[in-house]
Amino acid sequence: MRDRISPRRFIADERGAVASTYALALVGLVVAAGVGYDYAQVATLDSELQNAADQAALAGATQLDGKSDAITRAQTAAQTWVANSSIMANDGGTSAVAIDSASYAFYATKSDAEADTNPVTTGASAKYVKVNIVSRKAHYTLTPIISRVVQSGSINASATAGLGSSICKVPPVMMCNPAETTDPNFTINYVGRGFRLVSVGGNSFTPGNFGYIDTNASSGSPITELKSALGWTSPPGDCLNADTLTTKPGANTPVTDALNTRFDIYDNNACPTGGNCPPSVNVTKDVIKASNSSSCGTTGQGWSLPNPQYLPDPTTRLPVSTPQNMGLPRDICHAVSSTGDCSGGAIGDGNWDRATYFSVNYPGFNWQSAMTAAYSTTAVTRYQVYRWEIAHASDSYGSGTIGSARAISGNGNGNGNGNGNGNTSFAYHGPICQPPGVNPISATTDRRTFPVAVVNCTAAGINGRTTGVPIKKWVNAFLVEPSLQRTRTQQTDVYVEIVSVNTVGAGTEAGAEQVVRRDKPYLVK
Repeated sequence: MRDRISPRRFIADERGAVASTYALALVGLVVAAGVGYDYAQVATLDSELQNAADQAALAGATQLDGKSDAITRAQTAAQTWVANSSIMANDGGTSAVAIDSASYAFYATKSDAEADTNPVTTGASAKYVKVNIVSRKAHYTLTPIISRVVQSGSINASATAGLGSSICKVPPVMMCNPAETTDPNFTINYVGRGFRLVSVGGNSFTPGNFGYIDTNASSGSPITELKSALGWTSPPGDCLNADTLTTKPGANTPVTDALNTRFDIYDNNACPTGGNCPPSVNVTKDVIKASNSSSCGTTGQGWSLPNPQYLPDPTTRLPVSTPQNMGLPRDICHAVSSTGDCSGGAIGDGNWDRATYFSVNYPGFNWQSAMTAAYSTTAVTRYQVYRWEIAHASDSYGSGTIGSARAISGNGNGNGNGNGNGNTSFAYHGPICQPPGVNPISATTDRRTFPVAVVNCTAAGINGRTTGVPIKKWVNAFLVEPSLQRTRTQQTDVYVEIVSVNTVGAGTEAGAEQVVRRDKPYLVK
């Protein structure tokens, strides 16, 4: 006979209570699991899209080298170099992540890139790129059990990247933009024009100064460090940031002696121990040297100025007297006096005395015909003549041979320091102190060209050691003459001719081949 359970006993029986509790909690557990799963799905999709945006922006930034087609190449790189996919986007589309090709934005400065302001449209100005990813959706898997919302809504992603660049194996030199007030972005075509710069140390930097960049070199005293950096074929110190610099104060004028080694002139320990300071294969210059002298400096029986020197009349613009010897000269407006009378101040007009240069160095030579044949113009730059002389060394030209030494009659010296010993002096086109010199046509180095950073010293407020100074442009500069005390020049002068602008370390322009450029893209946001 089966036992009968009384109502009172049934009510008091607690067996099976957990099952009912679990049944009541099951809905909450399912809701929690669904929310967690769907949240993870949406978060993963967001990460997938952001990763795609980051990679695309970085790929695009690698192409921002300042060339005219940089923007086009950046867009192509962003579209084709990165192939990201999404496994969490289940909105009916393919797994491929697409870039919104209509929403690219490019910026010239980091502040504009961060604030999404002032976009630019030219490759030369574009330094940062912003990339947007086509939005995707994730349909919820479990959340619809407790909600009528069945998909995540549009999930977007964007990234902005720039290109951090550095250049290596270059002298750490800068010049204060001589046209800072009229051309702060250094956009005028200055190629072929002479620049009269003044080498400074200390804390004073004004437009037209020639200064130095801190590279963390540790090769001795500040003077020794700068001489090494300016003279050695492998400058000491770190690579230089291509966008900003730190000024190096405390130097004085003897560091220009290191630049003079490129002309085969060696004064005052101009080349510190530990490196090499060879001259160029073409060291044509205005100073002469006695045939029996072993001195390679500018004192005693070494290099000295001829008498008369090249000095044009301020009114006629013609030489006061035919110079005994002549190197490649300054622009005439800079050559008339120690300060010059160029309308651009430190910036010349590119008009230099070609006729006198050729008549002194190559008497009787039809230079107009030769220059027209080589460059299709007689208005050649000094750098073009320098390279032409190298290419045609040893060629005959009627009364002489291009590149050969030329005897100078008399030993008078325009600054009163001539040798006056009756020995014959010579004007040398090639090096005799440290032959054979570096030939830029057959080597990757040109000892008379080097990159110079152009900065707006006044706007940057440079005072002593100043960090984070923006570099407006890089120029390749050609050393026109040694830095010496003359009737029309000071030893602190560094006179250069601009060869090319803005693409240092890239392309095929003069000087680029001797620069090692390192570019690394980085995310801004």
